[in-house]
Amino acid sequence: MNCIEVDDVSFRYPATEHLVLDGVSFQVHEGELLGLVGPPGAGKTTLCMAVAGLVPGITGGELSGSVRVEGAVGIVFEDPDGQLTQLRALSEVTDPLRTRGASRDDAVREAHRLLERVGLGGEDLAGRWVWELSEGQQVLLALAATLATQPDVLILDTVMGSLDATHRAGVLGLLRDEAGARTVLLVEQDATLLGEVADRLVVLEEGRVRAVGTPAELLDDDAVRAAADLGTPGTLAAARRLRLPSRPLTTEAFRAAVCGVGRLPTGGTARPNGHHGDRAAPPWREDRPRIQVRNVDFGHPDRSPALRGLDLEVRPGEVHAVLGHTGAGKSTLVRLLCGLLRPVRGSVVVDDQDTATVHPTDLALRVATVLQDADQTLSQRTVRDEIALSLRRRKRTDGLDDRVDRVRRLVGLPEDVLPADPLLLPRAHRMLVALAAALVVEPAVVVLDSPTTGLSHGGRLRLAAALADLRSRGVAVLITEHDTDVVVEVADTVTVLDRGTVAAQGPVHELLRSTRRAELAARRIGLPTAGVLADAVGVDACTLDDLVEALSAAPPPDTDGPSSTEPPPAVAPVTAPAPTGGGA
Repeated sequence: MNCIEVDDVSFRYPATEHLVLDGVSFQVHEGELLGLVGPPGAGKTTLCMAVAGLVPGITGGELSGSVRVEGAVGIVFEDPDGQLTQLRALSEVTDPLRTRGASRDDAVREAHRLLERVGLGGEDLAGRWVWELSEGQQVLLALAATLATQPDVLILDTVMGSLDATHRAGVLGLLRDEAGARTVLLVEQDATLLGEVADRLVVLEEGRVRAVGTPAELLDDDAVRAAADLGTPGTLAAARRLRLPSRPLTTEAFRAAVCGVGRLPTGGTARPNGHHGDRAAPPWREDRPRIQVRNVDFGHPDRSPALRGLDLEVRPGEVHAVLGHTGAGKSTLVRLLCGLLRPVRGSVVVDDQDTATVHPTDLALRVATVLQDADQTLSQRTVRDEIALSLRRRKRTDGLDDRVDRVRRLVGLPEDVLPADPLLLPRAHRMLVALAAALVVEPAVVVLDSPTTGLSHGGRLRLAAALADLRSRGVAVLITEHDTDVVVEVADTVTVLDRGTVAAQGPVHELLRSTRRAELAARRIGLPTAGVLADAVGVDACTLDDLVEALSAAPPPDTDGPSSTEPPPAVAPVTAPAPTGGGA
């Protein structure tokens, strides 16, 4: 029985001629988990709102065709700010329960159960102000509030990228536990995740359905993945590099495939020493750090600590990644670095400026910052003006158009978005606009808060290229991230935060190896995909190159069970960046 039927749906927003959806038709079976994929601007969020009955009633515009849904629909958007309506976290979940007729005591009891179900039960968030929560915590809170409405159809619109590994795995576990009982529409750009959990995929391209099929059918098709702006699933990329006869989409299937072939051929293996081995030590590494954080404490208004005794340095030409679970203090650190917050104790010095003594607008002349919610920094009516704004404020208008175009190309923004209103662009493009506006002044220090959240595969590749360019020019870069696949590709060094304190620091390829699995899992950090696969087959690896090299030389793994005697951690693998050129 079909739970959702979309029949020849077209839609345009008010005052536009462009069709965001153009003749879209597909069905979703009752109890099915359907993955909805496509590049930025393909119409995914608009389609989700159509299924939820929000267009055109809420947005205005013209809708043709029909959408039929059996049962109630609940939706969680990629930006949770727009759907959180209460001041306190607990009230956000009790309010829909009270609306459904529950007594106050029953509503509070059920709200605590739902917060526990989505992974917030141990976070002591019940009395916290909603705006004090991290974006990942806000996403989970919105999910708990949506589950309180008891929807028959649950729509999750690009929410996984805001979550740490443990919470991400918890949400996937929730979806698996309810498989068959609740219909799920999952919008994601993580090909590995989709291969693990989706029953079928619908690929949107320019508002039209490009393809419908199972993950096995579509994710192994390079042309379909390119149209959807998806990377190669990590298991599939590894299988291709290892010349395995099968095309596994899960960790278990990859292990079975490796076990089935015995010793692997040595031809066509890893590039020597992998990604980081090709990098010469930059000549600036002995220079004085451009970011110096010394023994910093910072607390929330309720006096709960956000950072405690934090020490960190970033030198010219270094890309330093800060990892940590949802709420570990990463965004707080970013706000300290750009002067929006001041430490309770200790010092923060950026490009020789003590942030406690410099106004944030003056500090911005030296430090380019892109916040996790890029919308907070966007103020102009066109993308061109947004990128040029900092240059105009500094009266650096010589060659303005050329500078804007150079940085546009650097971050991968299409030229046709320059006259558009940045706030009307897809979230992935808004992040790239904010990044371009930050980089156009050629800063000495760049700070990026969760820059890959919401980015497609192509956007991530362009971000990696931009970071490589900054590194080559001696810029000090600090990024916060959940996605360890991105980190092993772009970063030199890592700081791991756990509840506001430094749990580990060091070179990226030492801290994110599969041998650190248990330590990382304890900090709610997932291994890179190559590390997950390496751990499953009993070798040590951090990158895909490491994995291929190790397996090409290693005896076949024991087929009786996992290589490790420890139970597997509750972390979900994330997408490994695919090799450039469209194939693995």
